[in-house]
This record gives sequence, structure tokens and C-alpha cells, in this order.
Amino acid sequence: MNIRITFISLSLLIGLSSCEMGQNKELAAYFDLSKFLKDQVIMLNSEKPLVQKTVRLDGKTEKKELRMDSAGWLRELDIFIGANINKPSLVNAFEMETSQSQIIYSRKIKDADGVQRFEIKLMNDSIPGEIFITTSTRNSLYHDENSLRISFKDDKGQLKLSDYSITGSQTSLSLEPTTYQVDAVLQYN
Repeated sequence: MNIRITFISLSLLIGLSSCEMGQNKELAAYFDLSKFLKDQVIMLNSEKPLVQKTVRLDGKTEKKELRMDSAGWLRELDIFIGANINKPSLVNAFEMETSQSQIIYSRKIKDADGVQRFEIKLMNDSIPGEIFITTSTRNSLYHDENSLRISFKDDKGQLKLSDYSITGSQTSLSLEPTTYQVDAVLQYN
């Protein structure tokens, strides 16, 4: 009985200390795109801009206009949020170059999956004006490459998402190669 209580106590202690260590690991090593975009979603949900979206898939084009709620925006921006490099597992995975007008994070190991390059073009006051991201995933079944771009504008002191694009290709063993492009422009009232 004492061994069981000791084991449970020890398990709880290890679990609590690993939670505390996990919180310490979430230090901002890089730009936190996930938090940045989730803050934008709050604004987008209240402003409800009209989105003019063009999707090209293997040469076929579809255009549409839509307005989204916060759940829609989170789905729409998921590929950008997923490209966040500010994760504990990526600490020290990137080299950083900075200048007055940009910050560039380049993957140290070039053949690693995920984000390869993360570039932030700065507006005045170190505010992101445009973000470019290149991702690549390769395994024995498929190869996927994406180029992401997302732009912001300063609207009377408030930073607002203005447009974004996603360009990519996917090759797999069992399917024909696929190319796609998404362009979206936001119009605020």
C-alpha cells in the first residue's frame, strides 16, 4: 500500500514538474506567428471584411467573395498558423539575419521537413508589413512545397490583414502532380 502511494505521489510530482518545464520552454525564440494571427482573427471577426478569393487548382480557376466568422478565419489561416516557427522543438533550428527593414529566419538543416525560410518585411516601428514563408515536406510517398505570403496594412494606427497568397505543388507516388494557388484580398468597410 505504501509503495502504491509513493508511486502515485512520485508520478504526480514528475507530471507537475514537467508541466512547469513545458511552460518555461515556451520562451519567444522567434517571431510568434500563431499568436500574431490569432490576434488578427479577433479583429477580423469584429470588422467582417469582404474577401475576394481566387483559387487555381491544376489550371482550373474559381473566384468567390465571402465573409467569415472567427472559426472560418482560423480555418482559412490555418496553413499560416501551422507555419509558426516559435515552438520549443524548433529552438536553435534557424539562423537569423536582421536589418532595419527585415528579419530572415533560415533553416539550419536544409533537408528537414517544415518551414525552410521565414522572412518578415518590416513597416516602421518594427511592425510586420509582409511575411513570406517557404515550407517543404518530403517522404517516400509524397513531396509537398508551399510558398506563403501574408500582408498587413496600417489603418489609422491599427494593423490589419490586407491580402495573402498560397502557392504550392504536391507530388505523390500514386497520383498525378498537383499545383495550386490561392490569392485573397480583403476589403474593409
